[in-house]
Amino acid sequence: MLQFVKKTWLYTALAIATLGGLVAGPAHAVDVDKLIPADAESVVGIQFKQILEAPILKKFGIDGLARLAVEANEEAQKLIKLTGINPFNDLDSITIGSSGNPEKGIKAVVVLRGKFNPAKIAKTIEDKAKEVGTEVKKINEGGKTIWTAAAQGQEVFLTFIDNNAIVASTVKDHVISALKGGRGSSEKFAGPMEAGLAKMTGKEILWSVSIITEETRKQMATLEQFKEIGENLTSITLTLGLTDVVKATLIAYTKDDKTATKIKELLTEQGIPFAKLMVSGDPRNAKNVGKVLDALKVEAKDKEISIQIRVTEDDIRKLINPGE
Repeated sequence: MLQFVKKTWLYTALAIATLGGLVAGPAHAVDVDKLIPADAESVVGIQFKQILEAPILKKFGIDGLARLAVEANEEAQKLIKLTGINPFNDLDSITIGSSGNPEKGIKAVVVLRGKFNPAKIAKTIEDKAKEVGTEVKKINEGGKTIWTAAAQGQEVFLTFIDNNAIVASTVKDHVISALKGGRGSSEKFAGPMEAGLAKMTGKEILWSVSIITEETRKQMATLEQFKEIGENLTSITLTLGLTDVVKATLIAYTKDDKTATKIKELLTEQGIPFAKLMVSGDPRNAKNVGKVLDALKVEAKDKEISIQIRVTEDDIRKLINPGE
């Protein structure tokens, strides 16, 4: 089952990568899928339909190129036929929630929404498992079936909420909770997560919010220049918007203005110059990439450090055809 899931996400990721390159009304918090548990330390949301309809991608025919790439991939076509999932027609969104760390174990939940044929997908899971010699077990939970298989020392659980939602997780209780409706109205995310989510508008085609955990702080502390920063970071958000321009914004939330200013200094004095140096060996692209990097807006205020990049149609055209 794990290999099947991996392959499914591989082709999904291929489509996103081909489409995306790489990432105003009243503000309101993004509506996190209710099947994501409240103890999530990191949440990512991707809106497939909005990506496919993005004006700037259609302008350059990138959506068509993505379709051609998948159509030309024999294995992808076999998987589409077996599962009945066409990534361009049947996928609406994916939301991923996670907590923990690789050493102690990752607790992850993936919620895929769209149009699905549970019978075809279930058969594919079982058939593929037999091919690779993986044992798949079925668990009956209140009349619903949960499929489970061991992979790399950790079990993976998967179920269908209905014909429009699939949930997979490394935690059985999270899948059972999803079958029962997910988070209750009284269940809230941790404070830093709620604060990050409140900054979203709900119109982003890709967004993520991550809490800075104690484990992350320990890892940052191994590098002296990041030790103090890690101690004072609370969360990080990332958003990507695709309209007639590509706009990506990363915001780091800190406990004080000093930390925000220090991060800004690191970026402007070391990070951006290093990025320019990395592309300097390619004279055809160095000028255009440098222009995009020079347009980066880095601001530090109110205990926040924001990094915003805006790529226009003209920028993309020059990156694609640097000789023009």
